[in-house]
Amino acid sequence: MKELYIITNNSKAGQYGIGTYITQLLYCLQTCIKIQVTVIMLDSQKDELVEKHIEGVRYLLLPTIQIHALEKDYRRYARSVAYVLASYIAPNRELIFHFNYSYHIWLAEALKNRFPRCRTILTLHYLPWCFDLSGNIHRFRAILSQEEKERDILERQIYEEYLNDKRFYNEVDKVICLCGETQSFLYEIYNVPIEKIELIYNGLSDEQTALSNKDKKEIKAELGFTESEKIILFVGRVNQLKGIHWLIEAFKKTLSKYPEARLIIIGDGNISDYLGLCNGIWGKVIFTGKLRKDQLYRFYQIADIGVLPSCQEQCSYVGIEMLMHGIPLVGTDAMGISEMIEEGYKIPLKIGGEEISLCTDKLSDSILSALANKGFFGKRARHRFEKYYSLNTMRLKVTQLYNSCLLYTSPSPRDTERS
Repeated sequence: MKELYIITNNSKAGQYGIGTYITQLLYCLQTCIKIQVTVIMLDSQKDELVEKHIEGVRYLLLPTIQIHALEKDYRRYARSVAYVLASYIAPNRELIFHFNYSYHIWLAEALKNRFPRCRTILTLHYLPWCFDLSGNIHRFRAILSQEEKERDILERQIYEEYLNDKRFYNEVDKVICLCGETQSFLYEIYNVPIEKIELIYNGLSDEQTALSNKDKKEIKAELGFTESEKIILFVGRVNQLKGIHWLIEAFKKTLSKYPEARLIIIGDGNISDYLGLCNGIWGKVIFTGKLRKDQLYRFYQIADIGVLPSCQEQCSYVGIEMLMHGIPLVGTDAMGISEMIEEGYKIPLKIGGEEISLCTDKLSDSILSALANKGFFGKRARHRFEKYYSLNTMRLKVTQLYNSCLLYTSPSPRDTERS
């Protein structure tokens, strides 16, 4: 019997990108691979372990345990989780453990110790240092090259994190990268053998609805827009890393050429931090907060262009959704974004020391160009989705990877004893 254990956390990331990834992963497995699937939810906020079955998938929800943020505590917790899981895994099973968080290194080691013949996979949804350094690759490289005595507290923390991540990436059997730049980065900076790295873009099931111009006009009217208004759309968390401040400044310049343009910012976050930047154009900018999927897709159906001004991503689901709806994309050349965007519409991030900046004039010019060529680049956006980011493309590569990992035919005596 072949068994796959997908390991996740009850975290904010689990409710956004990683949660979406696991949902799509389960879709991929419905008909294309004969394997028993279990989703392990750590830190489930339950008082005790809960087991449930939904559409053929077993879910194990492990209780939250208060621990100190020390390595020894995480190791102890990891050993406990591995011990509990052993009671759910019968002997003579071919096992894959699929991790989705870099800090699960100790759990991966504990499971490998208990099930030596298992296969382990890590999907790299994020590079941890990107959050502390706003995606500043140059500063990250500088920290790695420094002498230990030269590093401050944050830099020492980042370096220790780098060492743990490097060990994790090299110990698992496969690392799934979501963009080509990360694939190269792992090989060059983390010394991960290239044969261990798999490039598999995120994929989504195709939910585009073909609409006539009349349909779109009616939707715009329902949402409170006139036919002549041009909709510039941002979707995501409202924070500094997402480049909202650059987008608002660029939009002000766009209005001089397209006064009928409207900037729609969809997502939760510290919206009040950005209202002041809209002084003088408040009537042109709309913050909706987070929307339900059906509400969000209504905006996709009427958007003229989408903007991804982030400092860092890996493989943006928002970008994929926009491509799916045939929305031309404008964005930065940050890792993970540049592969989604046409040449000429990527705005270079300027990195100087600890600061990252962006030329808002260039961003505005690209927005104006995309608006003027919406029809042509909309078709190309849709083609890019079908070629690289469809669920069928992801399904093919994921199932090939799982099948390649299931190489052994019988467990070792140690597996049988421990199970």
